Amino acid sequence: MAIVHFRPLIVCLALSLIFLLGVIWAIRPEPSWVGFGSPEATLSKQAIEKALLESKTSDGLAPAGLRIPIVWFRTPENRIIRVTLREMSFEDDRIDGFRIPPDQRVAIVSSVDQKVYVSSGSSGPILRGCALTRLDGRAMLPGSIDVIPCQGVYSKLGIASIVNVAIVTFSNDQLDLPPCFSLLYEQQGDKGYQECMLDQLRSGIGSIIAAKEGGNTFDLLILPELTTGHGGLSKRQFYATFFSLLGNKLSDATARKLLPSEIVLQVWSHDRPGSFLQTIDGIRREIDGSVEAFSKIDHPARSISWLRLAGIAGGLSLAISGMLIFPRLQAVFPALQSLASAPTATSLLAWIVICFGLADSLYGLAGSATPPWEEYTQLGLGVLIVPIAAPVIKALKSVQDSITG
Repeated sequence: MAIVHFRPLIVCLALSLIFLLGVIWAIRPEPSWVGFGSPEATLSKQAIEKALLESKTSDGLAPAGLRIPIVWFRTPENRIIRVTLREMSFEDDRIDGFRIPPDQRVAIVSSVDQKVYVSSGSSGPILRGCALTRLDGRAMLPGSIDVIPCQGVYSKLGIASIVNVAIVTFSNDQLDLPPCFSLLYEQQGDKGYQECMLDQLRSGIGSIIAAKEGGNTFDLLILPELTTGHGGLSKRQFYATFFSLLGNKLSDATARKLLPSEIVLQVWSHDRPGSFLQTIDGIRREIDGSVEAFSKIDHPARSISWLRLAGIAGGLSLAISGMLIFPRLQAVFPALQSLASAPTATSLLAWIVICFGLADSLYGLAGSATPPWEEYTQLGLGVLIVPIAAPVIKALKSVQDSITG
């Protein structure tokens, strides 16, 4: 079988191209895993706070159609999960301030009592918009959710499902009694009431943000500020609970697969002057909860071991080009002479294998570095290993010649 010899210049250019690809890979920035704003326009937390503060109108209300990207996360599975704030209102026959994106499974959250009936606030229009009023025989436990297909006008607008959550409930099924009171809490006054509501809010939000219907998850979830009306909790308590539970879900490999790609925090301040300022304050103070939790999980590291191979390619290219320009160098590195004159696939492979093995034995030097120096160290190690490998290859050739001779 004839041995194929390559042109040294072609080999040199090919090796240089591999080295160039390695350099480009090493200098490109490490992907971000979490940020304020959106992946397309990542902002600082201070910029988000400024955007929130500047978004209010002169009378302290949220401007119509307001949309502010709050925070985004890139999961280890390379999914992007966004949290945005939107000003919108719900009417029986329409949703003002938000157009449902096409080709997305969208769910909307409605706060109900344990008998699945509420006629005030935003929940009344949501229930009626999805053709749901009172569902007898479908009683819910406090803190639980019930995912039901949306029908009626809202289904034509693009809402696939309604997620009923029973947080503001009543004791003994008597709707004229204060919500969330039971024999356990009624002797503890306001403190007991707050604890009861927070427990049910945590349970409800934890189920809501990972809700699915018929085995299918949602692309977008519209989440109102639960418990901040009839529930009596502050907006800061709502956002503290939401961001904390979102961080917990993101930190769980199984739970985060159920999260929607976007969670829209719905705010409507026009019926309660000053409430939007409370929304801004709650988000500003509590947004760090999910960011800190998510930042602690292990994210996949970039594969950089191949950069040693790119470095070796660069070292061989440098050696071959040097001997082509300065032929006297062939006397200094006789082991490289065949590569500069008539390289073969066998000789190239032998050089690469031996250089890679030597570089691998010195990997501990590169492993102790931190990005981006780890990448640069891998490249540099590959380049420097070529002259180190030259005497090794010369010695191996001498042994081979003595055996065959």
